[in-house]
Amino acid sequence: MPVAVIDLGTNTFHLLIAELNDNSFKEIYRERKFIKLGEHSSDFIGPQAFQRGLDAIKEFCEVCKNYKVNEIYAIGTAMLRNAINSRSFLEAVSISMGIQIQVINGLEEARLIFKGVQTAGLLSDKKDLLMDIGGGSVEFIFCDNKNAEWFESIDIGVSILKHRFPVKNIFSPKDILKLENYLDYKLEPIYDKAYGMEHLNLIGISGTFDVIRDHFLREKKITEYSEFILLPEEVKAFCEEIIPLSIEAKIKHPSIPDSRADLISYA
Repeated sequence: MPVAVIDLGTNTFHLLIAELNDNSFKEIYRERKFIKLGEHSSDFIGPQAFQRGLDAIKEFCEVCKNYKVNEIYAIGTAMLRNAINSRSFLEAVSISMGIQIQVINGLEEARLIFKGVQTAGLLSDKKDLLMDIGGGSVEFIFCDNKNAEWFESIDIGVSILKHRFPVKNIFSPKDILKLENYLDYKLEPIYDKAYGMEHLNLIGISGTFDVIRDHFLREKKITEYSEFILLPEEVKAFCEEIIPLSIEAKIKHPSIPDSRADLISYA
């Protein structure tokens, strides 16, 4: 019988249905919905976002019913860790759908990210740095293909940055400098850990890296690939192109999904 996992993030909810076979699994169905629980606040789920979240989980439950799913595992991350009304959301889901959401801390989130990438066979026998840019937190994992040496979860997700450094439309050089200084301060533990490491590969996880990947696949006219590596200067040039654009220009940009236009510069 298939099982399902629902990942309840600050911006997106994900559903994965799979058949389990010993230590592996076969994906049957995958879906992502942009919910933006942190739309109006980094520590309170507004009424519209609250309802969007409930509606999305109901729809996921219907999909699970159609696939005759045996068990549903629901995992909550940063917004459900931090919102003052998260308990109300958890209770509403439990009462209306019978699903118990497990809210995990940042380090457990980082550990699960490592296990997922390890299971996918994407790690080398050298040092890699995994980075997952979320809406509420960003996880960093220094690892190789056997062990995760060091985890860190930092509350600098894109929704948190947006509320802390609000920009109505266009990022000015002053806005960018404020953000860079703040991120340099928050990322000191990562800089210290990475200092002196040579040939460190950054493996990006999450929707932001999907945007970067798809942009360069289009730019380089690549249709088939097994491994896709970008140089730092390529990524930096793309970021410098995107960050100062207006919201309207981002929506028109072929590489930016409409649903990410308001947050992509923070990412």
